[in-house]
Amino acid sequence: MTTDYVFSIASLQACLVAAEASWFAGMPGDQCSQWQVERIEFGDTVYFIHESDERATRRIVILDQEPFGIANSRWLKKSVLERVHRSAIVAAAPPVSLPRDWHAFHHKNLFSFFGSRRTKTDRMSRWTAENRPNGSADVLFWQFSPPNHIVALQDYQPDYSRYDEAVLFWDEALHEARTRFTGAPRVTGLVPPMVALSATFDATSRGRTYTEWLPYLSDDQRRFLERTPPVKLRGPAGTGKTLCLLLKAIREVTNARAQGKALRVLFLTHSWAMETQIDQLLRTMDERNAVRDIDVFPLFSAGSMLFNSTLPAGLEPLGEDSHEGKREQLVRVTQLLSQSILTDWPAYRSRVRPEFADTVESDPSGGDFRLFAWEVLNEFACVLGPEGIVPGASDAIQEYRDLERASWMMSLETDAEKDFILAVYGYYVDSLRADNLISSDQIINDFVKDLEKSSWQYQRLAEGYDLIFVDELHLFNEQERRALHHLTKDSKTYPKMFMALDPRQSAEVVYAGVAGRSITRDDSGRVGTVMGEVEQHSLTRVHRFGHQVLALLRHINKSWPQLDLGDDWELDLEQVHADAPSSETPTVYRHADAHEEARNALRAARAWTNRPDGGRVAVVLVDKDALELYEEMALDSEMGRVNVLGSRDDLASLQYEKRTIVLAPAEYVAGLQFDTVIVTGLPRMRRYAKWPQTRHLLSQLYLAISRASNHVEIHVNQANGSLPDVLQTAIRTGALREKE
Repeated sequence: MTTDYVFSIASLQACLVAAEASWFAGMPGDQCSQWQVERIEFGDTVYFIHESDERATRRIVILDQEPFGIANSRWLKKSVLERVHRSAIVAAAPPVSLPRDWHAFHHKNLFSFFGSRRTKTDRMSRWTAENRPNGSADVLFWQFSPPNHIVALQDYQPDYSRYDEAVLFWDEALHEARTRFTGAPRVTGLVPPMVALSATFDATSRGRTYTEWLPYLSDDQRRFLERTPPVKLRGPAGTGKTLCLLLKAIREVTNARAQGKALRVLFLTHSWAMETQIDQLLRTMDERNAVRDIDVFPLFSAGSMLFNSTLPAGLEPLGEDSHEGKREQLVRVTQLLSQSILTDWPAYRSRVRPEFADTVESDPSGGDFRLFAWEVLNEFACVLGPEGIVPGASDAIQEYRDLERASWMMSLETDAEKDFILAVYGYYVDSLRADNLISSDQIINDFVKDLEKSSWQYQRLAEGYDLIFVDELHLFNEQERRALHHLTKDSKTYPKMFMALDPRQSAEVVYAGVAGRSITRDDSGRVGTVMGEVEQHSLTRVHRFGHQVLALLRHINKSWPQLDLGDDWELDLEQVHADAPSSETPTVYRHADAHEEARNALRAARAWTNRPDGGRVAVVLVDKDALELYEEMALDSEMGRVNVLGSRDDLASLQYEKRTIVLAPAEYVAGLQFDTVIVTGLPRMRRYAKWPQTRHLLSQLYLAISRASNHVEIHVNQANGSLPDVLQTAIRTGALREKE
């Protein structure tokens, strides 16, 4: 016997948000009414109806199919249904664009994808689904196939009678459910445009409108709203930079309308994921349709937005935006460097500086080599590409050798060093052409060239923007920042921009996982020239964490005076004030080895979830290489439900969780907030580590600790050597206490 299931978008989300993981094994109906959902059975179909559902509601239809269906209940898991729900939301606006690690395939209306993350107990079963079957608005999940059962979409012949039978009694189920609901129907705001993104900003927006936010702003946030551009808005995590930009954009549009003027406003992001978050926040806070005059999109897409430019047939972008593009490009550059070292490198080695040779020959998995690959990528994107140096051309070598180098460029001093980089660049360009790909940086470079044409100088008076807002400026490279100058209407004045950046974050950390050069120092390149003197406006009142957490962050900030940490650390945390309630002094615990550390850190997290003041709890790993060990420990039943974030895409699952433990590397929790954070998984550090390693440790510690509102625990193990100096001295100063 088979049983089919029909959900609405709202009913499945209500179940995912409210139900415990064990509920999904049978999905009984006795609890559903607490979530404004009714479970109705007609024949072999179970319907889940939300209080807000209508006849035309978009449905999620899951067909049971022997021998791969209900018999082993593999799809009756919360984690599997989370992906079902997310894909159904995305399918509302075709094409169905799913995260890369889902390995989706498409054929007409059919699509397939991995139903869950790979674990030791789930070997990546795949859904076969169809968007809008028979012209309906539904998403139909035909079958959930085991790893050894491959479904070829182009040959798939679905039996639509099964679908017709599954939805046959929808109207009757809807009528029956309405007789059970009590009180007036409520309009639900449960389902956001993009489910995966709502969790990231809940702590920031809190559902308030523009007017409702004003009484809650700090003095420095209010002062920012009065500023005239250009302004760089600086502040560490939790100070509300994105919130301020959005409030400022709404304010400027509203004030202009009151004066009978119309403003054209651009809000630039670095990725489509951030664009969706910004758009969702903007629409939440907007009370007077200001969003009508505010364009929000990634800089990556600005060319197609402004010039209607399209790529030639057969040419595909490497990455869907600058964020994804940089990740994809870094992988490619790293591979090409490794190959070139085996083939070309011996011809250059004797003519380069010893420190350059040491970096090239360093461990490919180490921080020095990853940072080197990142700098090579920036050299391709911001020097060789923009300067139009064509690899293989007769004058390319001399042209590159003679190029005057600015402070923001990669450190290349000898001709041989430059020649080696140029050779790798040739392989890079050839590899893209062979795969019919164009990099995101090449797209940006073409866009900049269009902006510098005389034709745009005429167009910009009508099509340029009165105001430009830029979020996450620290992720924009030299060439991307260069483009910003040309997007405003008036070329004769300084660009009217409001830019937000986090002085603790850097592109090197985000993409290469290694701290490198300063991201906010005064560059001597073109950007510094065209931007002129820009006011620095720092946010100093932190809403995220209490005084004790702030004290530890201050200590980290001041603990390395002998190292040149750069201007990205210049914000004086002594001037930053904590606005959250008082919290406990952060505590450090020592353990014998990594296994004991992992076990006790997870147990501590579980204990916090049972405390009334524990709230949302996260175990944040400073070294992401420790994730595998922690995932293994998390399988222990005594740990309870542990939500593992193996990538930023896994953020989608957070909106479905209540009091579960979140386990993630520090880089994946940027932008999130938890009541309690267990900081662990510190890397093994040599006594006299090189400064990139030290910078990386400090940055990741800062990121991990600043995720906490009230409570911080730090767990380390003796097998890794002594406690890092920054934590040893924190104990002596009282910023950190030690417990057995």
